[in-house]
Formats: sequence, structure tokens, C-alpha cells
Amino acid sequence: MRLALHPDLRNTSRLLALSACIYALSKEKHDLPEKESLIAELESQNALFSNLTIAGHASAVQRNFGASFTPEYVCPPPTEKISSLISLRRGSVSAECVPYPDGVNANYALEEEPPKQHYPKSESSCKLIKEAISSNILFKELDKNQLTDIISCMFERPTKADDVIIRQGDSGDFFYVIEDGVFDIVVNGEKYETISTGASFGELALLYNSPRAATVICSSESGSLWAIDRLTFRKIVINHNYNRRKRYESFLKNIPLFSTLSQLELSKLSDCIKEISYEKDQVVIREGDIGDSFYIVSQGNANVCINGKQEKSLVIGDYFGEMSLITKQPRAATVIAQSNPLSVLRIEVDAFNRLLGPLLVLMKRNMMLYNKYNMVGLQ
Repeated sequence: MRLALHPDLRNTSRLLALSACIYALSKEKHDLPEKESLIAELESQNALFSNLTIAGHASAVQRNFGASFTPEYVCPPPTEKISSLISLRRGSVSAECVPYPDGVNANYALEEEPPKQHYPKSESSCKLIKEAISSNILFKELDKNQLTDIISCMFERPTKADDVIIRQGDSGDFFYVIEDGVFDIVVNGEKYETISTGASFGELALLYNSPRAATVICSSESGSLWAIDRLTFRKIVINHNYNRRKRYESFLKNIPLFSTLSQLELSKLSDCIKEISYEKDQVVIREGDIGDSFYIVSQGNANVCINGKQEKSLVIGDYFGEMSLITKQPRAATVIAQSNPLSVLRIEVDAFNRLLGPLLVLMKRNMMLYNKYNMVGLQ
């Protein structure tokens, strides 16, 4: 069953960014007049987004699975039986502050930290973990590199009969995937469900230092779990996001269309980009469709076809799709991947209008030149 990502889950990235800001301010060597008030305001926003995100988890689970869904897979099912657990989580949420690699400002230096520990695994174990976390709503927005790093950093935890893995009400900071064994989920002293190989639990601990919603006990003679702690998880997410943003910024700087953007605008634009890969002969956009995105070729090449006839080739740095955003007309051309893979940076229409609005005037004025020299009527 596919999960519909709840809009409030987007607050997760805001939580990480706010945490970075709080950390940087607290480490600021100079006494700024507004320092304490700024920290207080950021912490207030941090708590707000924490609650919004938790509420989003609860709503998403209710919508997709109803009352029968296992607690702690995403969040407790919104039933009378454990509804109090959801309220409990909302009232006691906290998280460590994790800075970006070079801090929030140029004057901030990151403290030395040990490198991430990587643990060897068999191919079958890697596949099992990947399948378990890929189907989990918390990991839906992570890219392939982030998932690979997370899998590599998970360590094995052997278990035996009656071992308590997590206890209801305790603070949690580990997420688990079951490699082998059978485990009982107990809520308020009553057995709720039994889970086994391939299942996962405890993922909300990767976001918050919040009380566990259930107790999980090993009910087989032995078992084996793969685990990762919250701090390692958050560092992986933040470091990957930071490096991805810097890569996108560097790429965008070399495109004439974005040459007038400030560093802040480039940074904001980079955060809105989604990188998508296509195999050879896959259609990226189709002539006649309604346009909702703008694209930049970041790897490989593609062909532009109008009425079935090839009109132009696109290479790294070329962009397409902006004309339908300007004219509000259907796509005027089809773009087909010619390399394997073709990678494009996609910017959705809302972000395009919000961030690139000042460029629209220039683009409209030069539309005839775009059609003649750059786009050959391409959408």
C-alpha cells in the first residue's frame, strides 16, 4: 500500500533548520543584544513545528490505515485505546541542535566531531533494511544517497527471549529494523500486535526526544535488530541536504538565467529543487499537457520534438518548461531522454512564481528570442 505524504511532514526540514539556527546562536562568541530573545523565539517556533509534524503523522496514519495500524510504525493509531499517547507526545517533544557543516553564518566554526561509524552488512541485510525504511513514511523524502548512508550506519543488536527493546513512556533515541525474530508490541500492559522480520519500529525517536508510545518485547528465543540513533540520523540528513544545496547553488550560478540572483535567492531556489532521473527514451514533458514545472538539465542530454519531429537537443545547463509558466498555455513540445540516465532539476510552478517572479518580466520581454534561439518553441 502506498502512503500519501501528509503536507505537515514538510515541517521536518524546518525543524532541522531551526535547530541549526538555535545551535549557532548559542555558540556565538559575541554578546548580541538580541541574542537571548532570538533564541527564545526560535525555540518557540521549533516547538510549534514539532507539534505540527506530530499531528501530520497522526492524520496520515488515520487516513491511510485507520485504527488497525501498529503503533510506532509511524505514530500511534488514533483510537480510543491509545489516543492518550498522541496527546502525551504533543506535550513532551524536544530535539538536539545539529549545525550545518560550516554553521549558519561564515563566522561560525563547527566543533570537531568523530566520523560516522559504518557497519558491514550482507547484501540480503541491506536489501531487507532498504525495503523496510523505503516503505516508511518518515523516509519518503530522503534521496538514494541519504538512504544508503543511513543503512550503512545502522548497527546490529542481538536479542534474546523477554528482552525489552523499548518501554512505553521512556524517552527514545533509536529506530529499529527487525532482521530476525518475533517481537510483541504491548500498549498499556496489553498485547497489541506481533511483528517479525522486515518490520520496523521507533522511527519517531529519530525526530524527537519523546516518550515511547508502546513497549516492544522479544518473544522468540533469539532475534536480531538493526538500529540507528537520532543524532547520527539527523547529521546524515543535514549534511546531505547541505552538500546538495551547495551543489545546486554552484550549478545554478553558471546558468545565465539565474545570473542576477543573490546568494540568498540561489539558496532558497536550491531548497525547492527536486532532482529526477529518467532512462533513455522516457518522456519528461509531453506536448499538449498542462505545465506545472520548470526543468534544468543537470546530467545527460535530451531531444525536443514538436509534432513528432526533432527540433533541438538539450545538454547540461539547458532549461525548458518555463514558457508554459509564462503564457499559461499547454506544453508546445515533447522532451525525451536520450542518455541513460538523464537527470533534471525540477522546480514546481509555485516555487517558480514565488522565487523567480522578478525574472518573469525579462523572460516575457525576450520570449521571441527564447523561441527563436534557445527553446525553438519549447515549453
